[in-house]
Amino acid sequence: MKLAIMKIQLCIAITALTLFGSCKKYQWCPPAKKPIDLKACNILRIEDPNSVWEGATFYYNSAGKPVKILLDVYNSTGTPNMFFLYDSYGRLTAWFHGYKKDYSEFKPSDGFEGYHKYTWVNDCLVIDSSFYLGHLTETLNPTVDGELLTVSRLELDKQHRIRKALVHDRLYDWNNHRWYPYDGNRRTLNYQYDVNGNMSPYVDEFSGPLSERVYTEKRSLFSVNEIWMFIKRDYSQNAVPGAATLNCFDLPQTFSERGDYGFFFHPIYPLQTISTRIYYACDCEGK
Repeated sequence: MKLAIMKIQLCIAITALTLFGSCKKYQWCPPAKKPIDLKACNILRIEDPNSVWEGATFYYNSAGKPVKILLDVYNSTGTPNMFFLYDSYGRLTAWFHGYKKDYSEFKPSDGFEGYHKYTWVNDCLVIDSSFYLGHLTETLNPTVDGELLTVSRLELDKQHRIRKALVHDRLYDWNNHRWYPYDGNRRTLNYQYDVNGNMSPYVDEFSGPLSERVYTEKRSLFSVNEIWMFIKRDYSQNAVPGAATLNCFDLPQTFSERGDYGFFFHPIYPLQTISTRIYYACDCEGK
């Protein structure tokens, strides 16, 4: 019964969000562009000796897209590893937090801490369904016991950046211990970029538009890989202030103050601290 209800709820949400969602309507979104070379400056490792996870190693496929992030210390609630799945077109179809070191180790009924599932309607329209605390199927999909938190309809522009998100939240009933749809909290988020390719004003996924954000002339660490920008819904090319040292490609290595990178590489948080150090694949000697 719960399986049927869950499938109906998800289907209704996706159908409502994808209504009139053909590429004919969105002329600003061209066919998917050819994959770009993401391997030059990919993040290889992040270390923070003052954190509970101590260090994180990043792994990529042959196209330079991330497949997993493994923590030095993991396997407890709040410190899971991170995994990424793709379709045959190289589009991100899911990322989730799990307590194994490789995909081959997952078995049906193994749990996940957080899960984002992406349903591509076409190259310019994708549905992002987020789940919390559930179990995995044999194909690494979330089972029906995972709580569906939000369903977001993401529209992409001609540069394949997320330009708009129609978000439908669900609320938790603490008395009956269940999640339910909350029609009063449907919201639209519009993402705009200035001539330098930076988001202006900055839009928070939960709070909406915020005040203007200050950028430096240095590169954003997320700009090295389109997957980080897609997940974060932020395609800004420049970094926010706070870097103490930079590599030869003007990417932050260490920080002098905390920044606003938040929970992106959860549980690697806070990402920008004075004890954090980031290592990249950039070949500075051959620059």
